[in-house]
Amino acid sequence: MEWYEVGLGLLGLLMFLIATGVPIPFALAAASLPFLWQIQTFETSIASAELKLWGVWIDYILLAVPLFVFLGELIGKSNIGPNLYQFLHQGVRVRGSAAYGSIGACAGFGAVCGSSMVGALTIGGVALPEMLRLGYGKRLSSGVLAAGGTLSVLLPPSLILLFYGIVTDQSIGDLFIAGVIPGLILVTCFSIVVLVWGILKPGDIPDREDAVKMGILQIAATIAPIGLIGLVITVAIYAGIATPTEAAAVAALLTVILAFGVGG
Repeated sequence: MEWYEVGLGLLGLLMFLIATGVPIPFALAAASLPFLWQIQTFETSIASAELKLWGVWIDYILLAVPLFVFLGELIGKSNIGPNLYQFLHQGVRVRGSAAYGSIGACAGFGAVCGSSMVGALTIGGVALPEMLRLGYGKRLSSGVLAAGGTLSVLLPPSLILLFYGIVTDQSIGDLFIAGVIPGLILVTCFSIVVLVWGILKPGDIPDREDAVKMGILQIAATIAPIGLIGLVITVAIYAGIATPTEAAAVAALLTVILAFGVGG
């Protein structure tokens, strides 16, 4: 078969399987096997698939992925993530602080987790009801959280950059560093959008927010866990003390301890 026939056949079969409700990992496998049988025997194809699966499972670098996801789940299930939003909302009192706080909390969460889904669910579950209660517009509230959730893909430790580094055999530490500036630019752009939105549609941002101001000790106790986790990951990877997998393991263990201390 020609290469374009294989490509079109793979794409068509994959889209058909996904449309019928087959989970994506199984759809990918099922779509590739018929074309694999064109160049290998059935027994050889099965053996190749088994070896490939085994190679993925024992890949040391890929262990960082479930560790970072586990770390994010711990932050989401405990009070560490919600407390970060409360600090950025109540500790920094400006007009639109809940919207700015949502962006900042998503960025801070992304700096220790790397999973957009976990970050959006954790911060969104706390921030969206609070913003609606305070009188923020529904479009602004949902838009801020949807945009802020994407920051975890870019800000290190990003799972997408981790996968890219593994596939292309690039330095994961260098890729993480490369994501910092674009991530900060996005945070700034999102904040500017909120500022302009407040000018064009002042009714979507309340002039006065009914929220209790946080004390200094409460602020310190709120930002300390996230700051400590982020510091461990950053210093360990960028200083060459540990690999991303080792840094993820140490950070996950530290998060377990902090999660018990902070509570859930």
